[in-house]
Amino acid sequence: MSQCCDSWLEQVNAKSVAFVGPHKLTAYYAFSNRNEQDYVDLSLARWKESGRMWDETTDWDDAKAFATSTDQQDEAYWKSSLGARRDQLGYVRGDIALGLTRRS
Repeated sequence: MSQCCDSWLEQVNAKSVAFVGPHKLTAYYAFSNRNEQDYVDLSLARWKESGRMWDETTDWDDAKAFATSTDQQDEAYWKSSLGARRDQLGYVRGDIALGLTRRS
């Protein structure tokens, strides 16, 4: 079985750099909102019966058929590996030129 296509990503990145005299100010912001399907962690029973390439069922009827076809309770996974996350990252940086004078 292969993974389904319920994955999506919304992403925004912004960076601004301001030069003020000899100084430089930098501001950065990143936002991502995503939903993804990862591979399922397989039980030993599922591994032995179906092999390592078995993933998950994306159809409810198929998942019920897998679950009721054996006495193993962990034989079917239906959309069990959905991951959703929202990340935000930001920083402000200042490169300040100090006024050092040289003595002769």
